[in-house]
Amino acid sequence: QIRGRNLTTPEKRYIKQWLEMGFEEETIGLAYERTCLNTGGMNWPYMNKILTRWQESGWKTAEQVLAGDRKPEAKGSKRQLDSEEKEAIARMLREES
Repeated sequence: QIRGRNLTTPEKRYIKQWLEMGFEEETIGLAYERTCLNTGGMNWPYMNKILTRWQESGWKTAEQVLAGDRKPEAKGSKRQLDSEEKEAIARMLREES
């Protein structure tokens, strides 16, 4: 979703690396969405960490990520928000004020 400019050389390297890792466009898009949600915008190193973690876990497709990225919840328990989710919510509340 970069518009009005060409990609920089480091940005092109990130994208090439992700494609060489075997990620599909949809999976890269999912990492982009999570990056924006957690940081408030595009952050190439942050997104690279997400994709590297997914690759280390053996997840290449969006389906694999969605199935494996969350720890299973115990029956009847409610999942607590992690620090990234709490920060994203706090950032959204600050922006709306």
